[in-house]
Amino acid sequence: MSNLIHNERVKYRATFFNNAGILAFTTGGIFPILQGQSSVGFHIGAFGVGGLVAAVFVAISQWMLSELKE
Repeated sequence: MSNLIHNERVKYRATFFNNAGILAFTTGGIFPILQGQSSVGFHIGAFGVGGLVAAVFVAISQWMLSELKE
């Protein structure tokens, strides 16, 4: 398989995980609002968990991009 095809597949996988990270971050921010929770601790906790999951997904996507070939 040529390097071009390999690189495109790696980029598609990395984009998927990056978008999953964005989704996790957004869900952590919107979920408490949709649930109607008035507790500040719940908002901070949900946002924190969403942020941590997002950071893991973005780190995975960055790791995948290290597999690109010249």
